[in-house]
Amino acid sequence: SAREAGGKKHLERTSALLYFLAFDAACKHFEVKLLDFTPETLQGRNHRKQFELEFSRLAVLERSPNILKQVTELGRVDLNGTNPEQRISSNFFSVPVKKASSRSEAYLYPNRPKAPVLSMGRASTEIPWGVGRYEQWQTNFPKLLSEVKYPTPNIDLALFVIRDVPIRQESDDIFSVMMESLRSKFTVELCEYFSEKFDKEKIFANHLSSAFSEYYKNFVDGYVEEKIQSTNYKSMKKEDLIERIIFLENELKKNNITI
Repeated sequence: SAREAGGKKHLERTSALLYFLAFDAACKHFEVKLLDFTPETLQGRNHRKQFELEFSRLAVLERSPNILKQVTELGRVDLNGTNPEQRISSNFFSVPVKKASSRSEAYLYPNRPKAPVLSMGRASTEIPWGVGRYEQWQTNFPKLLSEVKYPTPNIDLALFVIRDVPIRQESDDIFSVMMESLRSKFTVELCEYFSEKFDKEKIFANHLSSAFSEYYKNFVDGYVEEKIQSTNYKSMKKEDLIERIIFLENELKKNNITI
């Protein structure tokens, strides 16, 4: 959660964080240092698809024909917004990556806040549509979490991004288990970064004193929509609206909520 609920600033920081994490996970998948998003090549299309997949895995909490629960801002769950693939296409591939492809100098992302973690374009990657890590990303990554009000931002972020990774290690040490899960998903460089941050934040992680459970439970189960997105409902057919109302009423009943 952040000090400022909502607002474009928090949205932009969360997007930058998730894009960087998706980039790193895609690099881990292909065992490469940079991604090529050239639209006309097979490699470019494959890198785009994997990046989209990794971003969706990070952002989406639940997806079905009737519902889409996703994170667009840390600490908040959005219901039935723009799907993540479309968000990437319109906000990432079509803006910074496309801009970088026609520039002679390196294009740094994000530029708001002034804390780039990715470097794009021919000057930095030797590929017009290339994207790589900004050389000082380790210094700037914490700035994207600077609005978080709790003392363990990196631990909490790590728990969020490995929420769907099965635990294979037999250990009572939550941080050892977390690091194994991170290593299965991200590059050595990013895992080393998280390991260093864990060492500094451990002393404040009182909320992890009883971290293990016998049963897995999706933390988003029972989430009730806080803000109705009226623009979506206005465009829905009558039968779809009825189905949606029935679904929401059942969610309220399951959680013993009366209105």
